[in-house]
Amino acid sequence: MVAAATAPYGSYAGEAERAEPATAGSTAGRAHPRPAAGAVPAAPALCDQLKALNLTPSAAAAPSKPLPSPRAAAAPAPLAASPRTPPPPAPVPGQLPSLDLEGVAALIRSGAARRIVVMAGAGISVSAGIPDFRTPGTGLYSQLQRYRLPYPEAVFSIDYFRRDPKPFYTLAKELFPGDYAPTPAHFFLRLLSDRGLLLRAFTQNIDGLEQLAGVPAERFFGEPLPARFHRRRAEDLGRADLLVVMGTSLVVQPFASMVADVSPGVPRLLVNRERVGHSPAAKALERAARAAASSECSSSSASSDDDGGAEAARGEGPGGAGSGSDSDSDGSDASGSGSDSDDSGSSGGGISGGFDFGVPGNSRDAVHLGDADAAAWRLAELLGWTEDLRAAIDADAAARAAAAAEDDE
Repeated sequence: MVAAATAPYGSYAGEAERAEPATAGSTAGRAHPRPAAGAVPAAPALCDQLKALNLTPSAAAAPSKPLPSPRAAAAPAPLAASPRTPPPPAPVPGQLPSLDLEGVAALIRSGAARRIVVMAGAGISVSAGIPDFRTPGTGLYSQLQRYRLPYPEAVFSIDYFRRDPKPFYTLAKELFPGDYAPTPAHFFLRLLSDRGLLLRAFTQNIDGLEQLAGVPAERFFGEPLPARFHRRRAEDLGRADLLVVMGTSLVVQPFASMVADVSPGVPRLLVNRERVGHSPAAKALERAARAAASSECSSSSASSDDDGGAEAARGEGPGGAGSGSDSDSDGSDASGSGSDSDDSGSSGGGISGGFDFGVPGNSRDAVHLGDADAAAWRLAELLGWTEDLRAAIDADAAARAAAAAEDDE
């Protein structure tokens, strides 16, 4: 029998053609040319080739098991669509998510406010023990009445100073830096500065607490201002992407009109104990609302007086006099607050370009009614800066205590 070829089954392609010795009745010994590529050999020739390779199974050999039919691969289960949380909408330039501290904090967190300008008044220094200017009885202007100033702001007038410098020196001694510590509102400005978010701080205050907190500020009041102020006012407010006004009545010029210097649509925040700096449209709405409330109160008061009079005539109840006194007190309070609010604008009719509080379509003017320190703490909380604010205050207190101990020694 012819020995089996050593080439493995299936290795036909690429091998050299072989010729084997001729034997009787076999086709071996003839060279079998390879079929052309793609050609199918005739059935007899293919059988002869298989016989020559001795690939026919012997009788003793166990029949080979049929190969299992290949199973179709199971189709992969479709992936369940994973729920996607839509990203928060990008802040629309010139608009706040809400007209309050939360809306302003969201704007800062989004990165849309990177050039913040702050305008600060005496209200940010009240908790340091420094009185503000206009609070009746306790404000600085009330304390200066003994000097018979022609008007309260005269204490800062260079012309009046030349005539009588004593009021100014008295006030300067009262506010001399070093006797008071910066407030949380001052240190919040420091946090803005440390993070590169504070473009400029303008202040009406002469107490120097901004500097003590580590924030250089442009200070001005009264006399003609240097060219540097006017240059920075135009450049900085023109570049600002957020304006924060804290603790000021916005009465004195040019401070009052600066709120209108930012570009149209730039968000603005007022932190004060009352609304001030209204635009003419906002002022008109406020007056209309006050008139409606006053009319309602008058009707209610007249009804109460009638009821009280009837009870007094019958000898019942506390009497109309007590009720009338309460109403007079309420009316006096409302009148007083209305007077303050009217004075908040430069002319009583509002500031051109002022805050549009309550005006339909307002999406950029936010307000927080309250003291500056509470607003500073709340903003720090919303921005995740609470520990940083507390650390800045504690570090300043420790430094002051150490300095005081050295002085005692």
